[in-house]
Amino acid sequence: MLLGHRYYDRSLGRFLTRDPLGDGNNWYDYAGNNPLKNIDPSGFGVAGDLDDCALELVEEALETASEQGLSANAQALCRKMGWQFAEWFLKQPPAVQAAACLIFNIVESVGNEAQYGPVGGTVAHSEIANLLKGTTFGGGVTVATEASYMGGKAVSGGTTGSIRCDVIVSFSDKAHAIFDYKFGKARLAQSRIDQILGHLPDAWKKTPVFKVPGSKLVIPR
Repeated sequence: MLLGHRYYDRSLGRFLTRDPLGDGNNWYDYAGNNPLKNIDPSGFGVAGDLDDCALELVEEALETASEQGLSANAQALCRKMGWQFAEWFLKQPPAVQAAACLIFNIVESVGNEAQYGPVGGTVAHSEIANLLKGTTFGGGVTVATEASYMGGKAVSGGTTGSIRCDVIVSFSDKAHAIFDYKFGKARLAQSRIDQILGHLPDAWKKTPVFKVPGSKLVIPR
């Protein structure tokens, strides 16, 4: 089972994925080998250390970003989104990085003006889709908005049983990321990510899915 950022085997009482921090001598133990006393819901360490661990990973990513000469806007985006997004971002071609920054800025701008509630969210989604459709990204980047899939095939929007991807960012005809808008305090649950990936074409099933915050709220890590 996935606990935050690492896979855990209940029968073994240990992680199957190594500690991303490389902390201590055993990079696969769970909750300091004391599960009766401690918990580790994110895979970063016992609960009291979660924020510090996550922030440390972000700072490491930002240090690399600075060395690579990323813009202040790009570094701010990585800090806001957390270490997993930062790791992905730093590996992307400059054209994809620029597209991601632009998409996030558009979503945040629209989200800050959107009304609360389901109706406000629907209106904001439509407005963002229209803005992105009217944007030329260039550099080999293509951006598909509100694309629906079911069973690995593209289908018409609203098809029963299908999933809708708010944004699919592709580069040289290969999907690089899927962005899902969330407004207010809404979260992007792992179950939703699994649902999205489960309906995409086989070649896209390892594409990262990120929440795009439609407000200035920092994403919970």
